[in-house]
Amino acid sequence: MSFGRSQTKFELLTSLSYFKQKGEGIIEQRKFQSAYGIARFVEGCGWFAVVISVLGSLGIAASSSSSSLLGGSSVVLGLFVILFGALMGLGMVMQAQLTLAMLDTESNTRVTGEELKRSNTMLGETLGVISASVKKIAEGGK
Repeated sequence: MSFGRSQTKFELLTSLSYFKQKGEGIIEQRKFQSAYGIARFVEGCGWFAVVISVLGSLGIAASSSSSSLLGGSSVVLGLFVILFGALMGLGMVMQAQLTLAMLDTESNTRVTGEELKRSNTMLGETLGVISASVKKIAEGGK
């Protein structure tokens, strides 16, 4: 693609918007599909663990002292379950979200690098045309 004098402003803008649309399409194509899927699965398991620990601790705490094998310590056990179960589940969610953030950063960095390559190519072509025009003017005296 050359950006000489014969190219109109409309053609130039059209070609630039083509690159922009093409670059935006690249964002949707993830390079690490399996890592993305695993991170989403781990995030779901983490939220599941949080919900189960909360419901389990409420069930343990609500059980009566007389029917419980634990005696009067069902409230303490309920707090223990919610504390450690929820913390483990939230830890899984956090790790999964950090992984997703790293994958998104990789994707965006790759797209930015490709856009910079295109911009440098276009700049090189433009500078070449400008250099040739200046040289022609200098040789012709006009």
